[in-house]
Amino acid sequence: MSIPQEIGRQIRKAREATGLTQAELGKLWGQRSHAVISDIERGKVRVAADELTALARILHTDISMLLGLEETTSARYFRAEEVNPHVMERFEEAAREQWTRRKSNTK
Repeated sequence: MSIPQEIGRQIRKAREATGLTQAELGKLWGQRSHAVISDIERGKVRVAADELTALARILHTDISMLLGLEETTSARYFRAEEVNPHVMERFEEAAREQWTRRKSNTK
């Protein structure tokens, strides 16, 4: 599974946990269509750092959860509304590295 697919899977999981439909999430997230949400959830469309921050806020979750990372003590306090875009870029880079390591360990 690719990183966009894993993020999409986590977004779908969080959306379903909040009881939102794809159309409802799209409206809350700036009038995006349910088709766009579907493409994101299937990993067909990448989500930028600022978009991931907005999604985490809408879905009442941590960015770390949307990235598919295991929750750590620091991740519990890493809320979307507190994220500086530069910090988010470094966080995404660390997530990619962890994803790559985890993927290579399963082979």
